[in-house]
Amino acid sequence: MRWDGVAPRASAVIGALPWLLAASEVHARFLPPEGQPLRQLLTEERIEPSGTQRYVSEREIVFTRTASGYRAEVMVVSESHAAGDAGAMFGAGIAALKGRPIRFELNRNGAVVAIADEEALWSIFCDAIEGMVRGKSALDAQRARNLQALVAPFRTMPPERRRALLGSMISALVAGPLADRQPGTRAITLPTRDPTGKVTTLAGSETVTISEAALMIDSVAEGDVAPTAHLAIARHERIDAARGLIIETRTRRTSTIGTGADRRQSETVVSNAISLKVL
Repeated sequence: MRWDGVAPRASAVIGALPWLLAASEVHARFLPPEGQPLRQLLTEERIEPSGTQRYVSEREIVFTRTASGYRAEVMVVSESHAAGDAGAMFGAGIAALKGRPIRFELNRNGAVVAIADEEALWSIFCDAIEGMVRGKSALDAQRARNLQALVAPFRTMPPERRRALLGSMISALVAGPLADRQPGTRAITLPTRDPTGKVTTLAGSETVTISEAALMIDSVAEGDVAPTAHLAIARHERIDAARGLIIETRTRRTSTIGTGADRRQSETVVSNAISLKVL
């Protein structure tokens, strides 16, 4: 197992084997590398007949141990325009935090339990979304009012929900029960949304393999979510089971709506990867 060309100590690989190969029940753990800067790269591409939109976010994360778990300090290095409307809003909010350390307090399982200066960070996040429109035309004024209406519920969002939203910067890396997966193939269902936004599920399969002491989880699912709408999802995850970290996730979502001349296909590819930062 290598992270961006940097191999972990042999003891780390040997220590991973019981977690990967033991037939008895195991329990996921969280042991991130302490004091070592990690580079997180998040990308999203939205491919439609009208063209391709791309979003890229780069962050640096450092974990340190505390009496009750860990502290994760996140620094936003760069943030580009997002691929979708909702993503653009989230991207604008995160971009406003660039250069400002975001300190998450985690329990021993890697769950976010507190965020330093949470209210101030949330205010900056919401202000940035409201400020996305800077023009002075009548259309810009209307768009600004629309954004204010969209942001209003964010400003009154319960603390646990805003903590979960900001905390997704960390939770997306925590393997949890995924680190306990055993090799083999099984039937699964994946949650998704239909063209109206309603939550639904797709039937599919999951295959778990071991490669270079890392767990590889490949999932596929597809199905009709409306009379003329078909969705297909393919997801690849690479897990460092010894540390309880998701090293890489790549999800491809293909949507086909309509038939004949009205048939329209779009594709969204989202990837999230971490690597040891070379100093």
